[in-house]
Amino acid sequence: MCNKNEYSLREAKTVLNEVKRNRGKQYRKEIRYYFCEYCSKYHLTSEEEYFEKEIIPFDELLYKEEWKRLMDV
Repeated sequence: MCNKNEYSLREAKTVLNEVKRNRGKQYRKEIRYYFCEYCSKYHLTSEEEYFEKEIIPFDELLYKEEWKRLMDV
C-alpha cells in the first residue's frame, strides 16, 4: 500500500478541479492525477507527465549493428 492520499477516479478529478480553481489561493500545486498499480487507486501529483523508460532487449534493436559499432569505440 502507498502512504499517499488515495482517491477514486471521480474523487481525483474533483479534487484536481478544485485545486485548479483555487490555484492562487492555496499552497497545493497538483497538476494531474495518475493510477497507482500498487494500491489500485489514484493519486495527485505536481510533476509533469512521466513516461517510464522501456527497456528493449539488444536482439530486438533496429540498428543493433550500429549500436555494437558505437559501443566498441
